[in-house]
Amino acid sequence: MSEEHGIEQRRHPRRAVKWKALIRNKAKEVTVGRTINVSVSGALIEVPQKFSMNETVDIQIQANYLGKIVKILTRAYVRHTVVRTSDFQIGIEFNGLKPEMEQFLSDFTSGMI
Repeated sequence: MSEEHGIEQRRHPRRAVKWKALIRNKAKEVTVGRTINVSVSGALIEVPQKFSMNETVDIQIQANYLGKIVKILTRAYVRHTVVRTSDFQIGIEFNGLKPEMEQFLSDFTSGMI
């Protein structure tokens, strides 16, 4: 089956979660957003401004898990942007995620933790 038959074909499982995200563009401007979902390979984030396709950004996601803040720091590419009534949603692909953060996200999205 393919996407045209209503089944998504993703590389990694995603998990819905509302975590604070700080996104810094090439001009060093920081935008505060909130994740909608995360996976080992990326995230969908609500932001108040538009980002360009294929734009490279630095991102810090503040994962609140079991009362602790786990900071996920990495570079990412903006893969798509959705214009909404009052904000935007950007799909980002991580680039350079540290192995321990990759493991955390793998365990989190698979439901192991």
